[in-house]
Amino acid sequence: MSKIFKAISAIVLATASIAANASIETKDLNKGFYAGLKSGALSVTASEYNFDTPIAIQAGYAIGLGFSIEAEYSKTDGEFSYYNYPHRTVSADLTTLAVYGVYRTPGSFYGKFKAGALNEDISVGSISASATGFSAGAGVGFRFNDHLSAEAEYTLIEADADFLSLGINFHF
Repeated sequence: MSKIFKAISAIVLATASIAANASIETKDLNKGFYAGLKSGALSVTASEYNFDTPIAIQAGYAIGLGFSIEAEYSKTDGEFSYYNYPHRTVSADLTTLAVYGVYRTPGSFYGKFKAGALNEDISVGSISASATGFSAGAGVGFRFNDHLSAEAEYTLIEADADFLSLGINFHF
């Protein structure tokens, strides 16, 4: 996780210096449809789980004044080890589907804040469970032009799981 944190820190610093030295003329990206792809590090405090890198897709509609409605779907596979014995493992899958209210600050370099409902489905071997609850996140982003932005974000999935991600959005 520290490598991901260092990479995100470097991207944030580079983006901040670009934003401070560049004047980018963009249309109002706070209106219209957008879609994106992101990936990063999933952190689960239960040491029995070992998940691969998650992939997430998102789509949203910016309604104006910085507010958006955003849907996000993510999936990752991994394994669960019984009593932390590596030779006693079964496959594990985690899928999330969330709907968020999102606020992005104005400007080329911006802050992002989101809150909403998230449903997670987890399967361990032949056992499955599902739960729905509150999810929230915060991040930073940079608008490159009228059609492209990038974001670094932290999302709380639940009390013992969070997702640190880097992503790109295409605006229509």
